[in-house]
Amino acid sequence: MIIVVLTVYEDQMLINRVKEFNANAYLSKDASIEDLKKVIFSSHSDSFFVSASIQNKLFESIPEFFDDSFSNVGLLTLREKEIIALIVKGKSTESISRELFISFNTVKTHKKNIFSKLKMNKVPELVKFAYENNLI
Repeated sequence: MIIVVLTVYEDQMLINRVKEFNANAYLSKDASIEDLKKVIFSSHSDSFFVSASIQNKLFESIPEFFDDSFSNVGLLTLREKEIIALIVKGKSTESISRELFISFNTVKTHKKNIFSKLKMNKVPELVKFAYENNLI
């Protein structure tokens, strides 16, 4: 079951409380169609999604504590999360393509998109990020 909270409230304490009750997402009532799609397609993972508009308002007041890559976890597709898990295991692009039954170039494209979304360019950064954000 997917639990999505639609609200007008943009309060960090409320978001934390919603997470405690194992909700999958916390969206503003003016959430974009893209945010809704992300929630639906990432609902199979253990991640918690907060709509971009709420993230922006919450973190405007504390930018020194805000890590841009964290806000982009919700942008990752299920397939990209699968690929991150395999990268963390040390798999090569070729072995990932064989394991997932997709082409080498498709894996390269996914990797490019992952690094772009997370604003990273090195595998060690990605591995650290994956552990810190419970993607594996």
